[in-house]
Amino acid sequence: MSRPALTTRYRLRPGRPLQWRTWHDDSLVFDPASGDTHVFDAVAREGLASLEQETLDLDALTLAMSRRLDVAPDTALGEYAARLVVDLEALGLIVRVAS
Repeated sequence: MSRPALTTRYRLRPGRPLQWRTWHDDSLVFDPASGDTHVFDAVAREGLASLEQETLDLDALTLAMSRRLDVAPDTALGEYAARLVVDLEALGLIVRVAS
């Protein structure tokens, strides 16, 4: 899988108010527009929650996730963020935004 371009920005798909339920480290996210329910771990949850709040590129997403999780914004987290946006886009939860 190729890493998304650093300049590409992402946001929650417009008109998709997600419904969240969280238990310990896992979250269920219901997307009323599609009728789908998704299960996310704590790291993915914080990435999606960050994109729900604002439009971000990969660097900004990595930094937002690191702040929410209280961890360093290291290479591993950046790689996780890159995989996450690919997965969230495939699920139809986020979209790319033209710069």
